[in-house]
Formats: sequence, structure tokens, C-alpha cells
Amino acid sequence: GNCPDLFTDVGGTCYYFSSDFQLMATWYDALAACKELGDGLGRINVGLAEVGTSSDGCTPDIELMQTISTTGHNHWLGASDGHQEDTWIWQESKEQLLDMNTMWHDTEPGGGTDQNCLIAGTWSSDHNRARLNDYPCTATGSYVCQIF
Repeated sequence: GNCPDLFTDVGGTCYYFSSDFQLMATWYDALAACKELGDGLGRINVGLAEVGTSSDGCTPDIELMQTISTTGHNHWLGASDGHQEDTWIWQESKEQLLDMNTMWHDTEPGGGTDQNCLIAGTWSSDHNRARLNDYPCTATGSYVCQIF
């Protein structure tokens, strides 16, 4: 693929998986880490990855979720409902992630005001498929950055 070093081509989009480098961070630190990666590549726009938005082109979403599940790690993605509970907004595209999006795990989002950040996790009860889950922003996890 045509992705820079450290990035992986998944479905034609370039992603950085922090789990490849054993790096974990809170959601806020992950946001900053993605931005730093972009700055290091000559100020290209890098942010926490998005799924189901127009900014990710011809939606490599399913491939991305499959890749996350094969890592065996939970990975932060770039949406939060910190401004308004249950209104999930992607940081880059500013689009809304709807509750009825089929990528949510069927018991999620369920966290109320103490789980305001989006993580993709695998569920043993769901054949280890990666699904979206709301999670405390100050918890540490792996993260996925995306070149926009």
C-alpha cells in the first residue's frame, strides 16, 4: 500500500494501530498521540479513527473492525458523547454516530455520564467480533489513528 511507515493499509485507508507497538493511552492522550503522528509526517491530518462516516470514503469499516478483533486488544476510536449525553460526535468529521448503528454491541451504549468515549472491543459472547462500546475516557487502551 501507499501508507507511511508505522501505518497499515486496511481497505484502502491508512491506520496506525498502537497495539502493534505495545502503546496504551487514555482517550485524550490517544487523540494527542494521533495528532503528533500527523505532525511528524509533515503536518498531515491524523486523528482517532472513524467508522460509518463519509470521511472514511468507501467504508473499510468492516475490515477495520475485523483487524481490531484479530489484535485481541480494545482500541479507542474518535467519538465522544462528553458534550451531550447520548449524542456521539466524531472528532474529525463532526458527524453523529447514531445509537442504532449496527456496530454497537447489542448491550451498548450503556454507561451514562461516566462512560463518554468510544472504544472498539471484542466480545467472547459474540464470536470475538469487534463491537463499539462506551467506556470511561480516563481508562487506558490501545488506539487506532487514521489518516484523513
